[in-house]
Amino acid sequence: MAKIPDLTIMKSNHGKSFAFPDIIETIYDRKVIKFSNPSLLLQLKSAANNTISIINSLPGWTGRVNEFGNYVEIKFAEECLKLGLKYTSPKTTKGGIRATGYPDGFIDDAYPCYVEIKTYADGSENSSFRSFYFSPSASPKITQDASHLLVGFATTKTARLVSGKAHFTDMFLKQVKLKLEFQQNNKHIYNPAQLLQGQL
Repeated sequence: MAKIPDLTIMKSNHGKSFAFPDIIETIYDRKVIKFSNPSLLLQLKSAANNTISIINSLPGWTGRVNEFGNYVEIKFAEECLKLGLKYTSPKTTKGGIRATGYPDGFIDDAYPCYVEIKTYADGSENSSFRSFYFSPSASPKITQDASHLLVGFATTKTARLVSGKAHFTDMFLKQVKLKLEFQQNNKHIYNPAQLLQGQL
């Protein structure tokens, strides 16, 4: 069992905001480059518009609501490839592919760019609800200096369709807030060997 780190240091930074580029460079020794490629942005916007058109022309999403974002991510990647972009799943420092964790995609071209796909309820742009998460990894997907773009697709109230809006955010300009938490999964919490006897 790991020793608990200095709680004084942990608590002193809880809730503080830090520049996203500083976080990436400090943790992974990789630079976040300010996005400055108008032609690539036009291609990505075309891919986003095509994604919206295709999704809204298909039968409504019948899977779980919280998996709709993964569906949009797959369709966006397909549209990027159709436009000739070298859009791939970013490889980790160990050379593997991991579906979870930041970021979702990577444009492996003369202008390298990591891409994160998000969906959000249309009209909630001013909400204070936490919608972006980044956790350091022992096997990160961020392996080189590059720009970082977040593409946010607005969804209808039922999250079964996209509303027609897609926003592009340059993460070079963003700050992220540190939220310390201790977490665990159901497999551990409900371990049969540790359950109390006589449960209902």
